Amino acid sequence: MIRINLLPIKQLKKLIQARSEVLGLVVLVAVILLGIAMVALAQSAKVSNLQTTNSELTKKRQSYQSILNEIAKLQKDKENLVTKLEMIGKLKKGSQVTVRVLDDLANLTPTNRLWLNSLDQKPGSLLISGIALDNSTIAQFMKSLDESPYFTSPKLSRSSLTEVGGRKLKQFSLTCGITGIEG
Repeated sequence: MIRINLLPIKQLKKLIQARSEVLGLVVLVAVILLGIAMVALAQSAKVSNLQTTNSELTKKRQSYQSILNEIAKLQKDKENLVTKLEMIGKLKKGSQVTVRVLDDLANLTPTNRLWLNSLDQKPGSLLISGIALDNSTIAQFMKSLDESPYFTSPKLSRSSLTEVGGRKLKQFSLTCGITGIEG
């Protein structure tokens, strides 16, 4: 007797295999979605933590802002004081130079042959105007200035004849450099 199996076994096997593949695919998609959800939750927690830290740091910075402003103000005050101290030092040095220049000039001036009318001190130079008995007195005065440690390169700017008290005298102007004096 021949037996004929009318049950669709091959089709049932294919159907079972298709169901298992679909079930595996669904499980795989569920695992992937679960992994994505976990990563998203971790990132969300990290962002929340960073936002909290950022707000705390912002509050701390605001609490320190008054101190930072005070430090900036103190730095500006320090710069101003340093500038003032430098200026005082320059003025002190300049006043010492002026005193020494005038003292040496007084010592170099022949009192009975030459008289000074005006002095004009500028940084590094001195303009001297006066009256002398003759040209040789002016030349001797210029030589004395040149030999002085406080004056350099005396140059006669002008010399002319003038009458003072009925006598003919030489009116002159000369310029010379002033050396920087330390101390």
